[in-house]
Amino acid sequence: MPVRLKMTSCSSTTDVVVIHGVDKERLPRFRRLDVDPAQWRAFAGDQSGALVGERQLRRSGWKVGEQVELPALGVSFTIHGTFATANPGEDFVIYVGRDYLQQADEAQGESHHALVRPLPGADVDALSRAIDALPLTVETQTRPEHAAHAAAVAQLADLVQIGKVVVATLLAVMLIGVGNAMAISTRERSREFGIMRTLGFRPRHLLGLVLGEGIAIAIAGALLGCLLVELSIHLGWLQGISTCGFQMTLEPGVHEWLASGLAIGGAGLLATLIPAWGAMRVQPVRALGMAD
Repeated sequence: MPVRLKMTSCSSTTDVVVIHGVDKERLPRFRRLDVDPAQWRAFAGDQSGALVGERQLRRSGWKVGEQVELPALGVSFTIHGTFATANPGEDFVIYVGRDYLQQADEAQGESHHALVRPLPGADVDALSRAIDALPLTVETQTRPEHAAHAAAVAQLADLVQIGKVVVATLLAVMLIGVGNAMAISTRERSREFGIMRTLGFRPRHLLGLVLGEGIAIAIAGALLGCLLVELSIHLGWLQGISTCGFQMTLEPGVHEWLASGLAIGGAGLLATLIPAWGAMRVQPVRALGMAD
């Protein structure tokens, strides 16, 4: 089945829109889509009709029956239905008729790739070599579809690794910032700590007080940050990362928020160790002699 592709730039990592121009009558042979029969009939009977993946529909805020125009891609279509699939990456695909998409691009008869369904028991590698050896007018590169998916996932994995480096850098900056703020605070409160020592506070009490303050500041910042991220995802400002039609959505849950809180709380604890140690070693007599 020939397929014509149309998508926004793959360099955009948050709002990639992918349209597949397909032969509607052949699509069920190559894709297992959970579609309402009435919606499928409406899609098959309308030249400019479209089926939209459920996640793409939610992400874009579209509705079934809506006329959608995408000026950046030079196409418009009517959404006749939505579909679910076992392949998460396919939830963001928009299916339209191949002829319609070729006409919109003024590229009649041109497709970007073709799907081939081998017979049961066929040697996929041998079939790929045979297709590439055909005397065609264009050069082909035939490979199993899962290999193409793996390449796209590898690109997403690289983006995830970059994200981890950014997060680690932010934690280091936070550690330095909290540590510096607590160091200044403990120096300014040396006389206060001296008074507390004369009132019966033990060094361990001061240690726990400063450590608790540093952890509380870090966790308060973590809670605020998590709320802002959750709000950004809910409003659609942060949607996910994409690469050439494959997308990983941002759907943090309780475990992710707990892990974030523990990581930031741990960073706050480390940042406060030195200031807390200094507060614990305050000498009451010397501290009381300091000017206010």
